[in-house]
Amino acid sequence: MQLGSRDDVGRIRSGVAMTNKRSQQGVYGISGMSELSGVGPQTLRLYERRGLLAPTRTAGGTRRYSDVDLNTL
Repeated sequence: MQLGSRDDVGRIRSGVAMTNKRSQQGVYGISGMSELSGVGPQTLRLYERRGLLAPTRTAGGTRRYSDVDLNTL
């Protein structure tokens, strides 16, 4: 398949937008984030208090870290 048509460019851009949205969505709990990053849960909480990380929260208050947060670490 050759790229170059406007439809191809639109599909690529929408795929990038979906990937960016997905990477910003909080999907990892604090234990999962700790395991993936090698940073302890208490350190993650400290980074949040200091404003270095900003995980999203569920309705119940559980932290949810995104791929962006993981890359930041």
